[in-house]
Order: sequence, then C-alpha cells, then structure tokens
Amino acid sequence: ETTDMAVRWAVLTLDALTVRDSSRVSILPGLPGAEPASFPSAAWTLGAFLDTGRWETARALLTTMGQAQRFDRRQDLLGRAPDLVRLGPDQDDVFATADGTPLFLAAAGDYVRTTGDRGLVTGGPDFWFKTVFALRGIYEPDSRNGNATDSTSGFLLARDRRGTWLEGDPEAGALRRRGAIAEGQGALYRALGTATQFARIMGVSQRSSATWYADTAAVLLRDIPPRFVRDGVFADRVDASGPASDIRPDGLLALAQLDGVPDRAALARALAERLVFPYGVASLAQTDSLFHPYL
Repeated sequence: ETTDMAVRWAVLTLDALTVRDSSRVSILPGLPGAEPASFPSAAWTLGAFLDTGRWETARALLTTMGQAQRFDRRQDLLGRAPDLVRLGPDQDDVFATADGTPLFLAAAGDYVRTTGDRGLVTGGPDFWFKTVFALRGIYEPDSRNGNATDSTSGFLLARDRRGTWLEGDPEAGALRRRGAIAEGQGALYRALGTATQFARIMGVSQRSSATWYADTAAVLLRDIPPRFVRDGVFADRVDASGPASDIRPDGLLALAQLDGVPDRAALARALAERLVFPYGVASLAQTDSLFHPYL
C-alpha cells in the first residue's frame, strides 16, 4: 500500500511538471520559482513516461528535444542535445551537462525498444540522422568547442561549459566535477547501444561505420572497471591523478546503465551501503571529512 501511494504521488508530480504548447512537450526541473541551480537532463524522465504508459508524451518530449539539437560547430558540439527545452517566450534552452547528448540518444533507444515505434528512426523525426551526427560530435576532434571525449581512453569528459548535474559554485566551496564522470560513461555506453539498434532498423548494421558503434561500446565496457573501480568501490570520476576518493551516488547511476560490468551487483551494494538510507540518498559518504554536518 505504501509503495502504491508513493507511485501515485510520483505520477501526480510528473503530470504537474510536464508542460506543453501547441506542438511541443517539455518538463520543468522543479517547482516554478524554486528550480534547483543545477539539474540533470530532461531525458532522464523519459523512463517514467514509458513506465506509466505515457508513450505519446514520451515521443513528444524526444521530438521537442531533437528539434533543439545543434548542428553548427561554430555554435557548439555537432549534434549536441539540450538538457532542457524552455517553452516560454524569450527563454533560452539549457545546454549545460556533459552527458546530456548521450542521455538523449539513450532515451530514444529506450523509447523505440519499449513501444516498437520505428517511425521515430525511419520517418519524419529522422532520429537515425540525429544519432549519427550526435555521435560524430561526441567522438570527432573539435578544437573550437573542446573534445567531448578523451582521445586516449575514449571516456566522456566534463569540462569547460559542459559540467554535471551534481555540482555547484566552487567559489562558495561547492564541488566542481571535471574529468571522466561515472554517470557519463554509462550514458555513452547506452548511446552507442542505441546507434547499434537504429543501424539494424535502417538495414545498415553490417557496414563498417555501423559495426563501429558496437565495437566501441564493447571497448568502453572493458575499460571502465580498471579505471573506475578502487578497493571494490566505483569512483565518482577519474582525472589525471586517478579515481576520485570521495564516494558519491553517481556511481549508482553509472552501474544502472552498465549492464555488462563484472561484479555489478557487488559494486552497487558497496555504494548503497555508504549512501542509501530509508529517508533518501546522500550526495557524499558520511565518513568523508567534508560531509555536511562537519563542514
């Protein structure tokens, strides 16, 4: 009964935060007037729409975000997707996170697998085109905007104007997450899976350019554990000095997306034991000297 009540409240909240105009759908990152300073991509919410049977809303959210993709390298990374589309007049769309584009592609793949709606890929929305060019933007060198991935490891990077949802103003003592972020690698792995799926739908899965997606996903999955796992704990991020020592929940987001990682359940348990409580999920392990009560 308690779970049913929680689900009903979640559905009501989802409906309350969903906004529409004549042809588009978006979602508010928080209550009007009380939006958080930083927030993850709206693509994260697509699973909730699919799980509650709101398939038309899910499709409209995807096409709305797809219409806002950027395809001019003078402006941004090729094929970069927005984190949030603002429907109000004179409001700019939000392009803030490093993993917003792969999350958008991953959400599109989830939608097609759940609904069987291949028209998203082969029809007017042309998500095959959007996927191909977005992955070009992620992997091709870009001296103007800064590479989205590390040329050596292939990991997705948070840098410059492409940050993360779990951070704040460093001048105020808040965390600024940079380098290869845990949840970003999970999103990238799922995005490559979407490209492989869409290539099959388009009948081009045997072309070398299409098999590259599956091969790259396999290499990424192989390389993540040796770089991110230290002493049985999945790191929040990896930079030039190695895995970060502070234990944060983004590893849980990564593991939720990396279904082929060895010892996945044990790694998730190690993080959950340190961060998950009956009243919520902590943003930092309580054993850390910078945990809030001691700050």
